[in-house]
Amino acid sequence: MRMTTSAALLATASCFALAAALAPNAASAGTYNASDEASLKAAIASANADADANATITLTADITVSDPATMPAASKPITLNSGGFDLSVVRFNGPGLVTVSGGGEVQLVGSNAIAGNLGAQSATVRLQSGTLNATQIVTSGTGGAFVVGGAGVATATGTTQVGGSAGLLRMEAGGVLHTAGLTMGTTCAAGALVVDGPGSLLHVSGSISVSASTSSVGNLQVTGGGRVQSATLTIGNAFFGNTVASQLTVTNPGSTVALSSDLFLARGAISVLDGGAFSAASGNLNGVGGDADLFIRNPGSSFSVTADLNVGAATANGRAAVTVADSANLTVGGQLKLGHIAG
Repeated sequence: MRMTTSAALLATASCFALAAALAPNAASAGTYNASDEASLKAAIASANADADANATITLTADITVSDPATMPAASKPITLNSGGFDLSVVRFNGPGLVTVSGGGEVQLVGSNAIAGNLGAQSATVRLQSGTLNATQIVTSGTGGAFVVGGAGVATATGTTQVGGSAGLLRMEAGGVLHTAGLTMGTTCAAGALVVDGPGSLLHVSGSISVSASTSSVGNLQVTGGGRVQSATLTIGNAFFGNTVASQLTVTNPGSTVALSSDLFLARGAISVLDGGAFSAASGNLNGVGGDADLFIRNPGSSFSVTADLNVGAATANGRAAVTVADSANLTVGGQLKLGHIAG
């Protein structure tokens, strides 16, 4: 089964203007170096005591913390510049924002509580066990990544942001992230979301927004029994009109995306393959500024909405299409509408 319709280009917006609006303000900062566990703890304590508004701690060697329970709580925003080195078995606590930069990897353990934001800026922050509580989790820079694996459980009371160039948010091997909202590609960049493996879960109490600016793009993969739960999912921006297409792939038995409310696909593609499942209250494939495609293929693969499925819109200038093949299942509880005309 294949259905197509046409649609109208909406206004565009400048990525540079968006990036400028989101750029952080500069502030004075004390600077410290750390080459081992003792000097790292001393640097945090010294940063807490100085009069600077922020602090930067630069690693000069790989550090593995033997006693993370005695890590001082940061009382101000701290940037940890890994300098390409790795910091393992560390715990962060305190009221200040913590930003990790420098291209290395920081591995969190135990109970981490940050009253501000946790930022992964051109570096990887990994929670393999224990818990993390923060206001927001933000990836930025080039290759900023936040990974939750194994027995790790992260909670963000605000919106998690996947930005920068090649930003990554990943849940693997049973890792769990609870967040109030998720945005990918708020400025001109590519971001990736991966939820892989049994027990791996992304739970979003509000909405997921992908490709919120003109030329941003998101690549979302739910594989190997991973699960995504959210209220709504929006891919592409119907107001700005995206110039690139984002992709969501749900594949393998047990892999699911479950929306308690609505799906909006302005431009891009959703593929449900090899036993994956996607469900929503309603579905809207608009085709705004480009193609909007839904592919459901292979035995055991399913896509279902409890209300209406709208394919195409009268105001769109792109093409919207649904393809069901190879014994896959499409279930529409309400009406199947073509160009918002019941069919």
